[in-house]
Amino acid sequence: MPTFLFNLRYDSGPCPMIVSCSIVGEIEGFRGVVRRLASMDEVGHALEHAGVARERYAALICDFKPGSKASFDISLNEAQKLGIIQTDTSE
Repeated sequence: MPTFLFNLRYDSGPCPMIVSCSIVGEIEGFRGVVRRLASMDEVGHALEHAGVARERYAALICDFKPGSKASFDISLNEAQKLGIIQTDTSE
């Protein structure tokens, strides 16, 4: 059973917030995708829209500084709603 990790890091440019999904364990059938967001507010909105409870990411957003990295476990459903994972649906 794979574990999915939401990753956040800061880069430079007009969309400096980089979010991605790492897959730990059985990775067959899954591929992480990288998204760039313009601000930490956008990151928070995306997490909220994906159904991630605010308690799981509030500290990350408050304490996040340029140059830092952060990650936490998410479900496959949350990763899909965030648009940071692709699944192989071929049979």
